[in-house]
Amino acid sequence: MDHYPVSVRRACGLMKMQKSSFDYQEVPRNDGPLREALKTVAYERRRWGCETLVDVLRRDGWKDNHKRIDRIYREEGLPVKRRKKRRTAKWRGEPLERPEKVNELWEMDFMSDQLVGGRRMKLLVIIDGYSRECLAIEGDSSLTGSRVVRVLCRLAQERGLPERILTDKGPEFTGCAMDRWAFEHEVKLQFIEPGKPMQNGFVEGFNSTRRDQCLNENWFLGLADAREIIEKWRIVYNTIKPHSSLNRMTPEEFAASCPWHARDTSQQATTNPVEMNVDTTVQVKAADDRWIELRQNYNCVNKHLLHQQNRYAHARQMKRAGKCERI
Repeated sequence: MDHYPVSVRRACGLMKMQKSSFDYQEVPRNDGPLREALKTVAYERRRWGCETLVDVLRRDGWKDNHKRIDRIYREEGLPVKRRKKRRTAKWRGEPLERPEKVNELWEMDFMSDQLVGGRRMKLLVIIDGYSRECLAIEGDSSLTGSRVVRVLCRLAQERGLPERILTDKGPEFTGCAMDRWAFEHEVKLQFIEPGKPMQNGFVEGFNSTRRDQCLNENWFLGLADAREIIEKWRIVYNTIKPHSSLNRMTPEEFAASCPWHARDTSQQATTNPVEMNVDTTVQVKAADDRWIELRQNYNCVNKHLLHQQNRYAHARQMKRAGKCERI
């Protein structure tokens, strides 16, 4: 147009271009506040992906389009690196049977991890199969069936009893303590088939998330430090992190939006706590007494064997000296 006597409108018409597009000048947008907010959340939750971070920013009041947030997310180099998994068969068997109400199904499983000093730590995980809430994570160097019963008693006082509990066939779940507790409180124990952990898929998926976002991201100086870090992560999982299968709600929000289906909660609140505490105390005391008895028997046998060994050694010495002593 500088070289030809043609108007801007005529030139745009010949090029089949809108005059508004020709006159448009880009106005740079200030992404600074959003960029800083996104980086802050991403640095706090290093293993959360872009979709989860968008939900968190929405809760904080940001109304920006998810595509804009994704662009900033990639510009800042925040995408989570996926850890390689071994290749498995695509066919996983029949789909999992999902419960229809809260406290219909609890799922339990064990995990293990290592402290800084090399000491092994065992973790008991209990989740609600419907709301996906993590009800408890109990950690210690050793967890027996009586300890599992103690955790279940505490949860029963807080939220009532489940209708059934799904576990594998570990000795802690198939022992007498667990069987007696389930029989007394009319809770059905359901076990998966050996070698098929995906029949307990909800808790297996939860364990994978916890391993990726908590255990692999922290160093545990001791059992007390591990319990504190894991409990904080459990609270964040239940109250802050949105869940894709719960319509992008947190497990606590989803459970609050559902009717409470605990069985006879009023009766449990008045009778069960005392009975449970008494049962647990009796079981622990009986186990302690049995352990003391076995320890005493072990010491007596050791003393007897040591006495016999000394007698034979003394007899051999007397025989070499030419004397004889009846053994």
